[in-house]
Amino acid sequence: MLDSLTIRNFRLFEDLTIERLGRVNLIVGKNNSGKSCLLEAIELLVSGFSPQVVFGILERRSEYQAPLTSSRPERLAPARNSDPHPVSNLFFGRSLEHTSIRLQADAGKNRIDLRVDASYYADNDRHRPEYLGPQPVIGAANRRFLQIHRLADGNESPRPLLPLDLDLAEAVSHLGTSGGPAIVQVSATGLSGDDIGRYWNALALQPLQRRVVAALTAVFPEILDVTVNYDPDLGEYLIRVRLADGGITTVNSLGDGVRRLFGLLLAVTAARNGFLLIDEIEIGLHWSVQQALWQSLFTFAEDLDVQVFATTHSEDTVSAFASVWSGHEDAGAFHRLQQHPKTRKATVHTYELETLSGSLETDSEVR
Repeated sequence: MLDSLTIRNFRLFEDLTIERLGRVNLIVGKNNSGKSCLLEAIELLVSGFSPQVVFGILERRSEYQAPLTSSRPERLAPARNSDPHPVSNLFFGRSLEHTSIRLQADAGKNRIDLRVDASYYADNDRHRPEYLGPQPVIGAANRRFLQIHRLADGNESPRPLLPLDLDLAEAVSHLGTSGGPAIVQVSATGLSGDDIGRYWNALALQPLQRRVVAALTAVFPEILDVTVNYDPDLGEYLIRVRLADGGITTVNSLGDGVRRLFGLLLAVTAARNGFLLIDEIEIGLHWSVQQALWQSLFTFAEDLDVQVFATTHSEDTVSAFASVWSGHEDAGAFHRLQQHPKTRKATVHTYELETLSGSLETDSEVR
């Protein structure tokens, strides 16, 4: 679990430090204050700046779109002669030149300290990294790589992460996946049907599956049971519910809130021993169910060793969080991101439970 976090030169964060993180963290702030950027920085940090995570982040933001046809690596121009590479969007000022992203965190007795930059390697450089994927443009004198330095290990030798002279999807497709903690990312649109099916099947014949169903039915008592099955005719997973009146229907017929809550409950189980990142957690959820959601998230997170980071715009969500946090005082943390009105520098303020509760009671602005 991360106890603190420092981000430098990542997106709009020139230098941001959160000194205290909890097991369950709620992050608020105005539009463009950096809430989603913070989730992305955490995802990159705990994945060791995985190229697959880089690809996913850029694709979710539409900062990269794969070519419509299969790429021809031998026809791709070197990065120095092409449009800015998509990964430049991750760097402060959107520049790969003379800039390094720095992600640091304390995690118990361990420290994570990553520096990521882009460098050229000459073809005749005996220290150039080996890469088994497509080769660069024929005759190109240099190859540029996104590279990582793991400073906490005392290792200043960079490890190549991603070749930048090739199409991003083409390059990532030739890289193996690296191990690490579970990381589950839930966007504002919720989990896909495939993710819901995969997470549900992973709980088959486990008591945890019944706990998920019990948590859902406690909020929606008209639901007695839930099942998720793949429909080969439709080519997708269907979530069906059995109702108290004896009827059976799909979860979509009950509204977005039921599907959203069910997805979040599955997501926290899939993040066991890892991290759950939720953007705009309140989407689709009525204020009346949010306290029950937070109670489930705190309980599941503590039982399954999950660290949760969620963002919101909703005052109802903040109030529900504060109410449940009071029963799990050592587990929660509340962070407000903002930008300095003149310098536009991003800053963060972390609230104690007493301070947050007092602000809510006096109707002070905390969102």
